[in-house]
Amino acid sequence: MSFSFHQPDPAAMRRVLERQGNTIAGVVLRLAWLEGLSREEIRTLQWPDIALETHEIILPDRRVPLCEEMERVLTDRRKPFAWASPYVVFSVRSREDLHPVYISKLARDAMNTEPSLSDVRLTDLRHDFIIRQLETHDWAYVARITGYSVTSFQAHYSPYIKIKHQTQRELQGDDEYRIWRILQTEKATMEGLALSMRWYMNLGLSEMVNLTWDKVDLERNVLHLPERDLEIAASVRKALLDVYEQRREGDDPHVLLKKSARTPMDITYLSKRVRTVLLRGGVDDIQFRDICRESEKKTDKENLLNLAKQHPGFSRGDAMKALHITKSTLYKRLCELVEEEKLVRVGAMYYLAGTVVPQEQQLDVIRGYLQEHGSAPMSDLRFLLRIERRQCGRILRKMVEDGTLIREGNTFYLPPEKK
Repeated sequence: MSFSFHQPDPAAMRRVLERQGNTIAGVVLRLAWLEGLSREEIRTLQWPDIALETHEIILPDRRVPLCEEMERVLTDRRKPFAWASPYVVFSVRSREDLHPVYISKLARDAMNTEPSLSDVRLTDLRHDFIIRQLETHDWAYVARITGYSVTSFQAHYSPYIKIKHQTQRELQGDDEYRIWRILQTEKATMEGLALSMRWYMNLGLSEMVNLTWDKVDLERNVLHLPERDLEIAASVRKALLDVYEQRREGDDPHVLLKKSARTPMDITYLSKRVRTVLLRGGVDDIQFRDICRESEKKTDKENLLNLAKQHPGFSRGDAMKALHITKSTLYKRLCELVEEEKLVRVGAMYYLAGTVVPQEQQLDVIRGYLQEHGSAPMSDLRFLLRIERRQCGRILRKMVEDGTLIREGNTFYLPPEKK
């Protein structure tokens, strides 16, 4: 870390907290050490921010889980003191919030009773809380409950982050609700607009950062992208209008601009900014690029089924060119359609279910035909399997190599023992 960090001795902190009990100094120290609140957050914390029913502290930018000890101390103080002031930490004389300097003095006087804590500050207690959390939780969760952006958190705490390799997963119901709630909160921000374009229209990062206002046709409700025109979803249209109203004279023509510099966002910057918004909204382990609403999945699948109707036997490359789906998303959708038995995969090609013989049934179908007819040319077997000539040739060649079939010229037979 770039700042000087004095790590508190846990045993000494425990002794201080036991002596202080539920005094104001005890509450201040616990809010910093057990909940990770900053001095300013401690100063402005009010009783309505303490949600005992959900066991959390509700701050303007995040929610912090209440540990059992903190919840007990706050409950003990709430009954005798909540009527006196709306502030959790307040001046007995004025019943208003305490001055920041006085909050630091309370903490300083309490910790001075232990020699090993003489150099420890309130901010050190907050940093120690973060480090302890990283020992048992994923960094994304810790960044969310402490209010850091992704960039700042990784810059300050990278030495303490334990790398965990997480597999990508589909969005669950709770994730979708949290994303919807984030969209409502961030609807007038650049990050909210980007998230809306991904959520409702499945735009890619490069498409977003390269989008300029001359490609946004709000009259016809269309986005003119390099390789396609896309109808603007109703929620995205509203977000576009909100952002457009914030434009300043002389602004860059790009739709997504950095808030202060007013320069175009690049993919890395946009990804980090939206990632921070997702973390604060409670969506911890979903990457921005993987966000796709259920309706978008349904649309992808419908487009793939329509492609199979128009072009019997298509490859992944054919689908990527025709539908502009990313490689990873396409693979997921094709696997889902095969599992749902709506598509059949034969080699590298995909067909509508019921239009071709599935790969696992091909040998039985060919064997049954040859047992009845004795022999068959490739054209008959190709018609039997209902696949293209080149693909049929590869399948039959493999069967001959395996000894399942015998080939003489262009005619195929069963081996004697198979008849």
